[in-house]
Amino acid sequence: MALSKVYERNQSLRFSIGEVTGAIGDSVTVFPLVIAVATLTDLSLTHLLLGFAVFQVVWASTMASQCRSNQ
Repeated sequence: MALSKVYERNQSLRFSIGEVTGAIGDSVTVFPLVIAVATLTDLSLTHLLLGFAVFQVVWASTMASQCRSNQ
């Protein structure tokens, strides 16, 4: 089962259940580390979580562009 959205030039973006569970697994793995860093240092939890979110978006877009170029 996958959700998809068709874009211009017959390109589509598909999200299978495996990708969703993988993303959740990655977040659950890193989330305790982010909380620990915020607890043990003077860094703001809000800034750490925002940085983590930006990193995830950049990483996902980089991987998506590589997958599209390999097709």
